[in-house]
Amino acid sequence: MRFRWQSLFASGLAATLGASVASAQGLLLPNGGSIGGNMAGTSSAVGLDAVGAMFWNPAVISGLRQNEVSIGSNLIIPHVGVTGTIPAGTFGPLGPIDTITGRTNSDAGLVPTTAMAFVYRADDSRVSYGMSIASVAAGGVNFPGDANNPVLAPTGPLNQFILGPQAGSLSILSITPTMSYQVNDCLAVGGGAIIDVAAVSFDPAFFGPTSQANPLAPRQFPSGAHSRPFWGGGFRGGLTYRLTESVTTGVSYTSPQWFETWEFNARDANGNAQKFSTQFSLPQIFSAGVAYCGIERLLLAADLRWFDYSTTKLLGQSVPEGGAGWSSIWAVSLGANYQLTDRLSVQGGYLYNQNPIPGNLTLFNTQLPCITTNTLTLGAAYQINETITMSLGYARGFENTVSGTVFQAVGANTSVDSRYDAIVVGLNIKFGGGCRTRETCVSEPCTSCAATPIPASLGAPAQTLPPVKQ
Repeated sequence: MRFRWQSLFASGLAATLGASVASAQGLLLPNGGSIGGNMAGTSSAVGLDAVGAMFWNPAVISGLRQNEVSIGSNLIIPHVGVTGTIPAGTFGPLGPIDTITGRTNSDAGLVPTTAMAFVYRADDSRVSYGMSIASVAAGGVNFPGDANNPVLAPTGPLNQFILGPQAGSLSILSITPTMSYQVNDCLAVGGGAIIDVAAVSFDPAFFGPTSQANPLAPRQFPSGAHSRPFWGGGFRGGLTYRLTESVTTGVSYTSPQWFETWEFNARDANGNAQKFSTQFSLPQIFSAGVAYCGIERLLLAADLRWFDYSTTKLLGQSVPEGGAGWSSIWAVSLGANYQLTDRLSVQGGYLYNQNPIPGNLTLFNTQLPCITTNTLTLGAAYQINETITMSLGYARGFENTVSGTVFQAVGANTSVDSRYDAIVVGLNIKFGGGCRTRETCVSEPCTSCAATPIPASLGAPAQTLPPVKQ
């Protein structure tokens, strides 16, 4: 029975944490909104706005033509369902006489994310400064109790433990002070710290200790709803290199982000006070990208990223250690931006990422909805005047389903299906000077430069401006 209970704890843990986020790339959002969000977050080599420029590679801010403030948001609508099935006779004479099966939908509502970024560079300077505050993970799950669904039945399978109703939320906000240095006309390097704050709530918290009101009563899990925000941090560094007038590349590294111990105040089945805790970290990330602007009015970009989930605390830990057994994954995103007119541009993007849940560990991740593998984005940006640009887009995370056995019982099964829709909105405000000497692929002219105007057509090679003062 010990292995059975460890399996249950790990499965419930993954359900609570994973269900809290309706996103791709496992736990992490692919972008922070604004124009870059309409290109599926392809910003390792080029950024069309401050939010996108700071999301993956700090060196990209050297390629922005002007000082800028960007505000963006993803308004996420998750669609998650859980199905439980226990065939007749699964547990012998103690099991159900008839097959029990049911499907229950989560009602998490609209999940907003936030992203704000500021980039500044003094005239004739090689140094760009940036600051962003952005959601890197956000969402929630809200499953009601369901007597027709074995997973969420009032007393759970065989009256042994209570699993439903379930509610969970997870929001991680990252603050990233950044600096980038333009080494020469082709090379820029950047880096900065990452300061994280996580607000979490789990009810019930399946990774907590179980208790019983009496020896004959089903086991209950504690609530993980009483806690303060938890802080963490790491760092990020990267570079961009202009290979030709039309091709720019970029690479970056994001360290693991280590969090303080998550501690929760709770009570047991008899109302006695208890505390429990767990460790958590976000994965290290390697990212590389390329951007091409050799076709008039067209920008093409591609990113490749690796997320090292297997070494993280909690998600990457093995099942016997109380973790979820996640594997490291690859993700690739493709994006395009086309300048229809001098003021209107359209964007599109596609993101594919692997599922971090290994097939042989489906048993321990039976309720994990962070399983989206295909995401499509579309959007447009309109330049109202020389200073203000507004953007609007739509993202669709296509449905995917994960299924697995329950307690190694033949025929007993739990499956989760998950998809999401999102509205991507953004506002960009350019100000002051800060014009660049040598840009990466860019989309707009620098409106405040005293030098010869740069063509507004997207994809036109950037002109060389007056040399930077040393």
